[in-house]
Amino acid sequence: MNFNTFSIGRSKSCTIILDNARVSRVHAEITVAGSERLYLVDRASLGGTRVWRDDEWEGIRQGYVLKGEMLAFAEFKISVLELINQITPSKINLVESIEEPLSIKPRRKVDTGEIKLD
Repeated sequence: MNFNTFSIGRSKSCTIILDNARVSRVHAEITVAGSERLYLVDRASLGGTRVWRDDEWEGIRQGYVLKGEMLAFAEFKISVLELINQITPSKINLVESIEEPLSIKPRRKVDTGEIKLD
């Protein structure tokens, strides 16, 4: 399976630009696998990344997000759907398709070392 990974932040070099001073230059990245699987990774941002789940904001370092969820990059709030709608076909053509996202490392079970599957 091929992945497309897009950078998110206030830098003009990011694929998805969020014009907010509290957002880090390269705040996070989102990986699109197929039409429904969206994997979000915080890139060690100062303000953190949170997702609205179960009626509260939950910090997220990496994990799957759903199109219907809300995200907060520092204090800047945006829906996942609105975020991915900023990925135009022209931006997809600029991103090289890779076998695995660059910043995502597999999570392993502590006791066996096996890769955890979501």
